[in-house]
Amino acid sequence: MIQEKPRTIRMSVRAVVETTLHESDLTPASSTARRMQEGAIAHRARQSSALEKNYRKEVALCAQYEGEALLLHITGRADGIYEDSDGLTVIEEIKLGYENQPLIPAHRAQAAMYGHMLAQQEGLAQIRLRVLYVDTHGHELSVYEETSSCGELKKEFETLCAAAAAWEALKLRRRLACNKTLLDLPFPFDAYREGQRKFAANVYVALREKKRLFAQAPTGIGKTMAALYPALRAIGENKCQRAV
Repeated sequence: MIQEKPRTIRMSVRAVVETTLHESDLTPASSTARRMQEGAIAHRARQSSALEKNYRKEVALCAQYEGEALLLHITGRADGIYEDSDGLTVIEEIKLGYENQPLIPAHRAQAAMYGHMLAQQEGLAQIRLRVLYVDTHGHELSVYEETSSCGELKKEFETLCAAAAAWEALKLRRRLACNKTLLDLPFPFDAYREGQRKFAANVYVALREKKRLFAQAPTGIGKTMAALYPALRAIGENKCQRAV
């Protein structure tokens, strides 16, 4: 009997970490966008002013974790990597912060994930994790450092990935069950109104081909259901992810 290969799910380092170490507060979208923009400015300011030996910025890293039901392909970019004065490789995670900023567990966990990925890629025995909080000019406000072995980093990586894989497997099971229900979904009325079937067919083709559809129809044709029903069918067939 041929064993099926586990389904591959692509996730970012941040998404894996935030499965278990997410922020508890709700932040308005406008504030979040502004904070992200300020954070990007702070990152660039720190990276451009770095004086450390052989400082590398935005280093692409990847790794895989095989769970019971699926395979996680994890990617991300380490903010900074350089060699410390004692010869140890440092993974630097840069975050926008404030004076005496306490260490946020999710930020440390991101550094640990990158640490494992780099140790695996370059065959390192130890790595120094450095979480650096800066202002928008890249000036240091607070810094937290620790040295971890490759074994410790691997264990932490697998713990974080196991939680993410379990959550993704649950989401996948729910999606498959939902899709089956959608495929069996009948049109909610006994018959289509005049022009309604053609409208619905064009909506379905646009979703399947991932194209835009501009439609005009008179009042009473049933435009809402002519758009919603084929959209739900397309979701059930994995031709689109959601209807909004």
